Amino acid sequence: LTWEQAAAECSSCATRFASVDEIPLLVADRISEPDAEREPQGLLHSLPPSLRGLAGRSRRFIRPSLVHRSAQKRALTSTFIASFPSGSTVLNVGAGGSLYEGNVVNLDIAPTPGIHVVGRAERLPFRAEAFDGIVFQAVLEHVENSDQALKEILRVLRPGGALFLEVPFIQGYHPAPRDHRRYTEKGLAAELEQHGFVVEETGVAVG
Repeated sequence: LTWEQAAAECSSCATRFASVDEIPLLVADRISEPDAEREPQGLLHSLPPSLRGLAGRSRRFIRPSLVHRSAQKRALTSTFIASFPSGSTVLNVGAGGSLYEGNVVNLDIAPTPGIHVVGRAERLPFRAEAFDGIVFQAVLEHVENSDQALKEILRVLRPGGALFLEVPFIQGYHPAPRDHRRYTEKGLAAELEQHGFVVEETGVAVG
């Protein structure tokens, strides 16, 4: 990429990309959310802005979590990232507000705080075999094309690299911005193997 003030241009295909707060928006096709097709955002977003903070802080008392996640399970992602030797690079696809120590590149579909690159899982804006590890946590259910997303994950993962993937099974509908699918443990393993991954370990992260 060649950078010019608030934009960048690909030297190979001449595609131009904008940036927001120095976060490159590496999405060639715009992520559209037409009002007619927009998913319901829930009660919190229907409240006046002045009440959303209080409602958000009260959510755990009004609607407590129905699942238990032990300290060991909560540390799975950090442990995965820490398992790589010094100098390794890990990609966090669909990072959201998650922040981890180490050389982690945070990618999401919106330029929110902590995000390094804006892009889509189905079209990752990185060269092949660029990352030693990839975190793909609670994202696969949201992408429109899961087949293409897994192909892209495999493409940018270096030979011998590792993927940490977590998806819901029994979880309520949660569009962010869409919610397309659920997986069983066996079904997810089969899906990964069909795409060329070697599944080394599976388990239940929440429950």
